[in-house]
Amino acid sequence: MSKRNGAIVSLRNKATQLELISRPAETLQPWLLLLDKTRFVRDWGAFSIKQRDDPKGQRLTLRWMVKDGIAVQADLFLPANSDRLIIKSRAENTGDRT
Repeated sequence: MSKRNGAIVSLRNKATQLELISRPAETLQPWLLLLDKTRFVRDWGAFSIKQRDDPKGQRLTLRWMVKDGIAVQADLFLPANSDRLIIKSRAENTGDRT
């Protein structure tokens, strides 16, 4: 994960030793949001990463604030003794736009 913007910079298939992301980290976008069927949002104002303690594994919350009053959030969980990463994402309307 990029500390700069939260993009996934490396994804490796351990069984085949194949790296699945080949673009340079600085060119990667963490997400793309489609609004109004014709407009993509890919820029944000604030970005934060928070690590939370969990005895069952490692947890991270990534949050981006978008100019349109939208918050994009990704919750990541890596269970202890596992290589399976669970990612849940959501977009929240934090403004008055519907």
